[in-house]
Amino acid sequence: AISNSGGDWPARLLHRIGRLNLLIQGFKHFDDQPPETQADLRAAVGWTPRKNELLHLPRVQDKWNVIGSWLERDGRLRIQRRWLIGEQTGRTALLLDYAHGRQMFKSNLLIPGSAVTADLIFYPSAAPLRAFVAEQTDTATTISRVRGHTTIAAALQSYTAAIARNPWLPFFHLAIAGVIPVQDGKRWHLTDQQGHSIPIRPKFSQAWHLFSLSGGHPVMIFGEWDGESLAPLSVLVEGRWLDLTVMRGVL
Repeated sequence: AISNSGGDWPARLLHRIGRLNLLIQGFKHFDDQPPETQADLRAAVGWTPRKNELLHLPRVQDKWNVIGSWLERDGRLRIQRRWLIGEQTGRTALLLDYAHGRQMFKSNLLIPGSAVTADLIFYPSAAPLRAFVAEQTDTATTISRVRGHTTIAAALQSYTAAIARNPWLPFFHLAIAGVIPVQDGKRWHLTDQQGHSIPIRPKFSQAWHLFSLSGGHPVMIFGEWDGESLAPLSVLVEGRWLDLTVMRGVL
């Protein structure tokens, strides 16, 4: 619940009500919207096309670096998000997988820190992000390089541009180089060399792991931004991408 979840909860509640109203207005004028916005409106209420309905769309071939993953549970349903960044195109892709009970995920071999050459097809959107693997052309290797933003301001600017095209994005990817995890009271932040900072998600339980891995020095971090705080998913340490979501225990 948003109410009473922090001193700024009225502003956050108002923001979400505004997004809901925008969604309602979008459906009221659905036929007047361009096809990409219509697709975003459908996706916002959980209505997405089947993969076989999208096979006619252009493929994007690249060497895709698996930069982060996140697993959610809803009863027996497991939902996995995998984030990929293309080495040549610089595009970011989100792969969504669903599994029930003990069922395996289809992209189970795509682990953070690996890379694979593949053709992806992106779902229609005004800000295309979600995709699926149409064809994998080689076996997984390790990441060689990743494109990211050099400042927090540049990273947030990319988020603002995406939200302007698709206001119903629930979260967005941020890859930021040269940031340091800093604790301020009970809250953690990422601070860049320009002195700008963004808050880390309050429920993020690997903050001390992240701080230890950074050694108090600037590192590159990838995570999910929801417009209010960042959930770090991986960190680049000594040339290797480490999955923060699997780290457990007390340091």
